Amino acid sequence: MKKWFSKLGEKVEDFFIWLFCGDHKLFYGRVEIPLKGEKWDIHIADPDFFPSVPHLHAVGDRRIRIDVYTGEVYFKRVNTGKLSDKDFYALWHNEKFLEEIKKARTYYVQEHPNYKLPDLPFDYI
Repeated sequence: MKKWFSKLGEKVEDFFIWLFCGDHKLFYGRVEIPLKGEKWDIHIADPDFFPSVPHLHAVGDRRIRIDVYTGEVYFKRVNTGKLSDKDFYALWHNEKFLEEIKKARTYYVQEHPNYKLPDLPFDYI
């Protein structure tokens, strides 16, 4: 039992070190976007470029991602399908989403100037 409490104490200590000293860029610009009856996160400062910059993470299962430029859906980097044309159109006509796309693209280019961002699927942005 003492060993269990010791491990728990280490985890709590690690959490507080992370909370007060850690790099919290991942929380910068985390915005929920509703799509297909699910909630999706878009992270402005997400350093991961797969499957796109930016991309959506499923709130319920972070291993599920959507490429925002093609609508391709991935589970653990395996393509499992694609958004319907209707859902893809709805995503790109969501004002909240468009604001975050602009911020994420600007942020990523500043942090990774050699990365070539793909063209936008709609030209009104």
